[in-house]
Amino acid sequence: MLTLPTWMITIVTEFAPAIYTLSTWYKIEILVAGAILARGKRTVSGVLRVMGLSQERNYAKYHQVLSRVV
Repeated sequence: MLTLPTWMITIVTEFAPAIYTLSTWYKIEILVAGAILARGKRTVSGVLRVMGLSQERNYAKYHQVLSRVV
Protein backbone atom coordinates (compact mmCIF):
# COMPACT_ATOMS: atom_id res chain seq x y z
CA MET A 1 0.00 0.00 0.00
CA LEU A 2 1.20 3.50 -0.84
CA THR A 3 2.11 5.76 2.08
CA LEU A 4 2.53 9.49 1.61
CA PRO A 5 5.21 11.54 3.36
CA THR A 6 4.11 13.65 6.32
CA TRP A 7 4.26 16.95 4.40
CA MET A 8 1.90 15.54 1.76
CA ILE A 9 -0.52 14.25 4.38
CA THR A 10 -0.81 17.74 5.88
CA ILE A 11 -1.82 19.06 2.46
CA VAL A 12 -4.27 16.23 1.82
CA THR A 13 -6.04 16.84 5.14
CA GLU A 14 -7.70 19.81 3.43
CA PHE A 15 -9.83 17.16 1.73
CA ALA A 16 -10.82 15.62 5.07
CA PRO A 17 -14.58 16.26 4.63
CA ALA A 18 -14.55 13.86 1.66
CA ILE A 19 -12.68 11.12 3.51
CA TYR A 20 -15.21 8.73 4.97
CA THR A 21 -13.48 5.38 4.76
CA LEU A 22 -10.03 3.88 4.49
CA SER A 23 -10.67 2.95 0.86
CA THR A 24 -11.41 6.61 0.07
CA TRP A 25 -8.17 7.65 1.79
CA TYR A 26 -6.29 5.10 -0.36
CA LYS A 27 -7.81 6.57 -3.52
CA ILE A 28 -6.82 10.08 -2.45
CA GLU A 29 -3.23 8.95 -1.85
CA ILE A 30 -3.12 7.49 -5.36
CA LEU A 31 -4.59 10.63 -6.91
CA VAL A 32 -2.16 12.95 -5.09
CA ALA A 33 0.94 10.90 -5.86
CA GLY A 34 -0.15 10.44 -9.47
CA ALA A 35 -0.84 14.16 -9.90
CA ILE A 36 2.70 14.91 -8.80
CA LEU A 37 4.16 12.35 -11.21
CA ALA A 38 1.88 13.02 -14.20
CA ARG A 39 3.10 14.99 -17.18
CA GLY A 40 0.89 17.39 -19.08
CA LYS A 41 -2.74 17.68 -17.98
CA ARG A 42 -3.44 16.23 -14.59
CA THR A 43 -6.71 14.51 -15.33
CA VAL A 44 -7.93 11.49 -13.40
CA SER A 45 -7.21 9.42 -16.52
CA GLY A 46 -3.64 10.70 -16.69
CA VAL A 47 -3.07 10.15 -13.00
CA LEU A 48 -4.33 6.57 -13.12
CA ARG A 49 -2.21 5.91 -16.20
CA VAL A 50 0.94 7.09 -14.40
CA MET A 51 0.12 4.98 -11.36
CA GLY A 52 -0.41 1.89 -13.51
CA LEU A 53 -4.14 1.71 -12.85
CA SER A 54 -5.49 2.56 -16.29
CA GLN A 55 -7.25 -0.82 -16.45
CA GLU A 56 -8.84 -0.45 -13.01
CA ARG A 57 -12.35 -1.93 -12.91
CA ASN A 58 -13.74 0.70 -10.52
CA TYR A 59 -12.41 3.60 -12.53
CA ALA A 60 -15.39 5.84 -11.77
CA LYS A 61 -14.77 5.65 -8.02
CA TYR A 62 -11.70 7.86 -8.44
CA HIS A 63 -13.86 10.50 -10.11
CA GLN A 64 -16.42 10.21 -7.31
CA VAL A 65 -13.77 11.00 -4.69
CA LEU A 66 -13.11 14.35 -6.34
CA SER A 67 -16.77 15.15 -6.92
CA ARG A 68 -17.53 14.74 -3.20
CA VAL A 69 -15.23 17.59 -2.22
CA VAL A 70 -17.06 20.88 -1.83
